Amino acid sequence: MSNKSSKASQWILGAVMLCAGAAITGVGAQVIPVDPATVHAPYWVIVLCGLVFMAGGMAAVIGEKHPLNGVLAAIIALGLAASFAWVTLFGDSEHMSGGVWFLPQSVNDILGRILFGLGSIMGFVIGGLALFGRRGKARTGSGND
Repeated sequence: MSNKSSKASQWILGAVMLCAGAAITGVGAQVIPVDPATVHAPYWVIVLCGLVFMAGGMAAVIGEKHPLNGVLAAIIALGLAASFAWVTLFGDSEHMSGGVWFLPQSVNDILGRILFGLGSIMGFVIGGLALFGRRGKARTGSGND
C-alpha cells in the first residue's frame, strides 16, 4: 500500500513542480505579464529557473530508474549553475541580503559573490558529471577499468 501512495505522491509533487516551472517559464518568456519593476533578473535567468523546476517535476514523475534522469539532473545542475554565475557576475548588491553581522556590507557583498561563484562552479561540475560521467560502471579498484 505504501508503494502506491509513494507513487501517487511522486506524481502529485511532479505535477506541482511542472506547473510551477511552467508558470515561472511563462513569466521569463514574457507570456505571463508581470510588473517589470518586480523583475530583478534578466528574463533568460527566470526561464532557466522555470526549466529547473520543470526538470525536477519530470524527474519525480518518471521515477528514479529512468534513462533520462542523467539529462534531467544535468538540466537542474547547469540551470542553477548558470543562474548562480549571473548573480556572481552581474547581480545588484542592493538585492543581496544576509551575511556576517559584524562585517561591513561591502565585505558581505564580496563574500556573497564568492559563495555564489563557488556554488556555480560546483553546479557546472555536477552537471558535467551528470551528462558525461561514468554511469553503470562500478570501480573495481584494479586499475583496469
